[in-house]
Amino acid sequence: MAWTEQIGAQFWRARYRTGDGHTASISGFTTQRDADNYAADIECDQRRNTWLAPNRGRTTVADLRGIKTRSSELVLKFVC
Repeated sequence: MAWTEQIGAQFWRARYRTGDGHTASISGFTTQRDADNYAADIECDQRRNTWLAPNRGRTTVADLRGIKTRSSELVLKFVC
């Protein structure tokens, strides 16, 4: 299930339930229509089992700890 909420006077966010029952959100939509469309896309993808949680693609430094490689072959990109 996904839904939208207004944030302040100008922005909207799409909220949705993750596979483990937690609630997550994507913020920064400037119109309710954009947020509604994104929420509908999430619901559709979840029904088709094609939805991927946005945080599943992230690799933490702890995950990299077990990788053995030469330092010249490893490039890290930090996102803040």
